[in-house]
Amino acid sequence: MIGGRAGQAIAIKGSQSIEGGLRLRFEFKREFAPYLGVRYQAKVFESADRARAAGEEPARFFILAGVRVTFL
Repeated sequence: MIGGRAGQAIAIKGSQSIEGGLRLRFEFKREFAPYLGVRYQAKVFESADRARAAGEEPARFFILAGVRVTFL
């Protein structure tokens, strides 16, 4: 249970969100590999209803970019 305002409590049971994504990595060398990707994140069930009530979108896409560097 998580405490809320004025003694209210919210019970958290099960999954509150789902998430998935893909990354495309370009390995120039094993030690250096930049990547581009996309990630999808969505709130489900009651958490989605609470997000909508607060004026938020329950689902979002993210664009990712980064570099994987390996030190041996």
